[in-house]
Amino acid sequence: MNRRLDAEHSFLVIGHGSDVTAPLIAKAGIDESDVARLLSPDAARMLVPIMDRRSPTLAAGTALTGDQLMADAEFEQTEFYNEILRPMKRYYGLTVWDGSQNPWLQIACCRTRSKGPFPESEAHALEQLFPHLTRAQQLHRRLRTGDDRAAGLTAVIERLADAAIVLDAAGRLLLVNTRARQILNQRDGLSQVAGALQAATAAITDRLQHAIAEAATSAADHGRRFSVARSGRRLPLLLDVMPVWRLGLPEPGMRSPRVIIFIKEPDAPPQIDERALIETFGLTARECEIVCMLAGGIGVSAIAARLQIRVGTVRQNLKNVFEKTTMRNQAALVALVRGFGR
Repeated sequence: MNRRLDAEHSFLVIGHGSDVTAPLIAKAGIDESDVARLLSPDAARMLVPIMDRRSPTLAAGTALTGDQLMADAEFEQTEFYNEILRPMKRYYGLTVWDGSQNPWLQIACCRTRSKGPFPESEAHALEQLFPHLTRAQQLHRRLRTGDDRAAGLTAVIERLADAAIVLDAAGRLLLVNTRARQILNQRDGLSQVAGALQAATAAITDRLQHAIAEAATSAADHGRRFSVARSGRRLPLLLDVMPVWRLGLPEPGMRSPRVIIFIKEPDAPPQIDERALIETFGLTARECEIVCMLAGGIGVSAIAARLQIRVGTVRQNLKNVFEKTTMRNQAALVALVRGFGR
């Protein structure tokens, strides 16, 4: 990641609840003493006045650069810069985190002043990576907790919001959750043939089988993503093929799980965490229902018809949502709501 983002160091941490300190998960380009300094309670305290500059409507998983929070001259007067970053010869930062879930996850990168601020392209690259790390962390946590071990891997996979398929070392299907089963039954881009996955073309099927084999056997494989074409004008399916065998989670009466595949339909209506949306902005149930339908690409008139209410009522509810979220246009509102996707 340091090479991709041209950073001197980067690290990933995880925490629980409102605790600002967190154990280190992974690091690169930084020694243990600097890690201890960055993750210390004192550093967390010094960061508070800087991070308080974040917009309260900033969606989880949005990358944030230090220069977005304050100007360089002001940053150089902060205790965090002078006591923490300056001794490390670091200056510009880039971070992305998701505090909407417990435990929460954060990635932070830093580099010297001579390299300049992180540009938008590098912030976007980090945002693209973050959902995969979040999903891997959530999967690991769910599969490791006592309750989920007792419930069994089958129940855990079924409860995942994403379409998910678990395979053995030979690439044969072991578990298919409801959402994944719906996609396979469409036989549009991806299907099940003789207990194995088959894509729309032989070439894509070969790539898929190769990715599964690598994830099932290689200790160096950390997963990969590729697209699977669909018919007509539908957007392709996005597949994340990830090794699961290193977690050491056998399921009684089942061949050893080796690989998990997450499937995303880019053109499917977003699954919004409505409870989080209501709690964050104080929306009513009706306001939340309407704005989620809007975020799913349904127009005002169609929303009114579906809910059997007047168009004016829909517009009034949306006006309330705009006020509560402080959004100024529909595009920004839709982006905000989709940021609460599960």
